[in-house]
Amino acid sequence: MKTSVFDFIWSNALREHLSTQVLEPAIECLLIVNSENCSIEQKLEAMKERYDTYSSEDFKKGRYWLCNANDFKTVLKKSIDEKEELLKKMNEVNADFVFTIIDKVSKRSNKCAYRSLASAMATIRTEDEKKKNHS
Repeated sequence: MKTSVFDFIWSNALREHLSTQVLEPAIECLLIVNSENCSIEQKLEAMKERYDTYSSEDFKKGRYWLCNANDFKTVLKKSIDEKEELLKKMNEVNADFVFTIIDKVSKRSNKCAYRSLASAMATIRTEDEKKKNHS
């Protein structure tokens, strides 16, 4: 597998703890999809790898709770499709779409609206550069 589930875990302590265990495919997918420190593109790549690698039977292994979990592979495919659609919409410039910047860690927002993801990302990069230069 090209993408390690540990790339999606921010906590060094949790990564270390889990490194000695064999994680079931469904658990890996749940960790990946709930990661807050990776891009949608990274999540999609890792989820697709697991979808293509594991069978429906493989996804039945492990203990987890999820609606419709009797066929986790179908649930995973739906999640992949939804994320692909979201990514498509994020990259589409549409007069009906507005993008905002919210920092989940500090719970702050710049309270600006952007017409495209590219313009919102440019603002984030500029703000990050300013922070680096003042540190």
